[in-house]
Amino acid sequence: MKSLNKIWNSEPPSDSFIKLDTLIIEECDKLVTVFPFYIEGIFHNLCNLRVTNCRSMQAIFDIHVKVGDVANLQDVHLERLPKLEHVWKLNEDRVGILKWNNLQKICVVNCYSLKNIFPFSVANCLDNLEYLEVGQCFELREIVAISEAANTDKVSFHFPKLSTIKFSRLPKLEEPGAYDLSCPMLNDLSIEFCDKLKPFHKNAQRKPLFPEEVRIAKLFNS
Repeated sequence: MKSLNKIWNSEPPSDSFIKLDTLIIEECDKLVTVFPFYIEGIFHNLCNLRVTNCRSMQAIFDIHVKVGDVANLQDVHLERLPKLEHVWKLNEDRVGILKWNNLQKICVVNCYSLKNIFPFSVANCLDNLEYLEVGQCFELREIVAISEAANTDKVSFHFPKLSTIKFSRLPKLEEPGAYDLSCPMLNDLSIEFCDKLKPFHKNAQRKPLFPEEVRIAKLFNS
């Protein structure tokens, strides 16, 4: 599959892949995107997505117009995608309110070109997110792309079910200075080698972002 550069027909019927619930893509070195904009509105029942070892992958979702294309998506695993720049590539001028309420777990590892995980509009609708793992994304600067928000005032994100956060080897990830973060169910927090993430620095003198019962597995390994 190393020569595959396109998965879908340019205009598939609207009832295509209606039973597809799991999609696994591995070692497709010429593939640039998984869901191009011209197949929006098809994958209503997709629950599990795994994309690994694709050297040219630049975007997972290229969304232009429609809303809730994969609204049932629950589990996303992205690994060893060295050129990945966007998990969600959005045309913010044309996209309505995105609905990803069923997303429960996302793991992003070894994606060296990625600068953020969630666009601002996606981060506002993750009510069921339970597990977030990000590791060895050396260009990652923020989890939520707050710079995309039209309103520059302080905003808040509430993840009511997020119970596990694992960050490792994110040297450019900084504190969420432009927004407040609330995770009332968080009980497993692991952070390794994230030297700019000041709210979690062992010498930081500031109010914790999470409940006192949070278990920190490692804190900067020092």
